[in-house]
Amino acid sequence: MVGHLPLEENILGSNPSPATGNLDTIYPMIEELHFCDKSDIFPVEKFLQFGKGKGKNLLVVGESPALNGWIKSGRAFFTIEGRLLPSGRNLNKLFAPFELTIEQCSFTELVKCCIGNNRKMLVKCAPKWKGIFIKQIELCHPKLIIILGVETLRIFNLVFNTSFVTGEFGKFNLDIGFVSVLPIYHPTPIAPKNHSKNLEIIEIQKNLSKN
Repeated sequence: MVGHLPLEENILGSNPSPATGNLDTIYPMIEELHFCDKSDIFPVEKFLQFGKGKGKNLLVVGESPALNGWIKSGRAFFTIEGRLLPSGRNLNKLFAPFELTIEQCSFTELVKCCIGNNRKMLVKCAPKWKGIFIKQIELCHPKLIIILGVETLRIFNLVFNTSFVTGEFGKFNLDIGFVSVLPIYHPTPIAPKNHSKNLEIIEIQKNLSKN
C-alpha cells in the first residue's frame, strides 16, 4: 500500500515529536509514504537532526526515513521504544575515535519520502527534495558531509550533477561556500563487510590528513 500524506497533520509536524496514533492500526498494510508532491510546504526542519557541540561540524546524510524508525519515533536511528537501531550502533563505533555519536551529529535524509522496498522510487522522488535538502545543509552549516551508502551516493550524484566517489573526499559548492564531502558504505548490519570497509576509509583519510 502506498500512502500520499495520509497522516499529514502528524507527519508534517515539527521534530522531535513522533507521528501520533498507532500507525500499525491505522495503516496496517502501508509500505510507502510520499510527501514529495507537497515538498513546497514541507517543514525544512522535519527529518533534520541538529548537531550538538563538535557534532555540529558533521552532517550525516541517509537515503530515506524508515517507517519503523524516524517516521514513528521522531528520532533518527531510534525505534519508538527508544532503542538505537543496529545501523546507528555501527555508526557510533565508527565515530568513537572522534568522541562522537550519531545522536550528537547533524543528520538528515536525501529523500524525505518513505520508499520501503520500492527503491526505484528514489530516483523519482529525490529531485523534488533538492531545494529542501540544500536549505537543511545551510541551516546546519557543516564542515563535513558524510553520505551513507552507494545508492544514496548514486542518487546524490544524479540530482546534483556531481561525481563524488565512495571513500574519497570531495568538495560540494554551495552558496554558503565549499563543504567537504566523504561518501562511505552504508552501516547496515545486513552487509557486515561495510563496517570494516568504513573503518579502512576513516583510517586512510586520517593518515592522508597527516601528510
